[in-house]
Amino acid sequence: MKKLIVSAALLFAGFAQASQVNWALTGAADGASDGWRIWAFISSDSSSTTAKTISQTDAIALIEANNYAGLKEYNQKGGTLKSGGTFTGSYTTDNASWGAGTTVSGYAIIFDTSDKNLDGVTKYMVTDVQSITFANASAQRTFSVTPSGTWTTISSDVPEPTSGLLMLIGMAGLALRRKRA
Repeated sequence: MKKLIVSAALLFAGFAQASQVNWALTGAADGASDGWRIWAFISSDSSSTTAKTISQTDAIALIEANNYAGLKEYNQKGGTLKSGGTFTGSYTTDNASWGAGTTVSGYAIIFDTSDKNLDGVTKYMVTDVQSITFANASAQRTFSVTPSGTWTTISSDVPEPTSGLLMLIGMAGLALRRKRA
């Protein structure tokens, strides 16, 4: 009976195994500070089993639209930069469908804020896209992504208060001038 229970436990443990992905920067992000946020994303999955994939182009569009809540839905792993702008994370996702020959691509984005919801972010840096192929359904692989070295400032469509006030005064002045004539 004991052998049967051990065999059953090993069988269930075998089914519980799933491929895992780890994230790491291959070099330090120049100009980054300790504690800044880094989010990791999967851009493609040849098995089509990753529920939320997002291309770099679409992720950047969400950043430029200041839609961080929408971007967060695709985040596979969040963390913070360590000493010298480096990052090594624990596994981010495991997927029982990532079997032999499955290729997954991913990248990371570094933000200049320590807030996990990206409040106060003013610039970001995107890494390159890396692809990994799994040898079997219980493989552990690492995305070793490289920071671009280029920080992009996030545009703000909101005018500063002084500009808005000056515009309002100017419009009022034009309206009064028209009324007199």
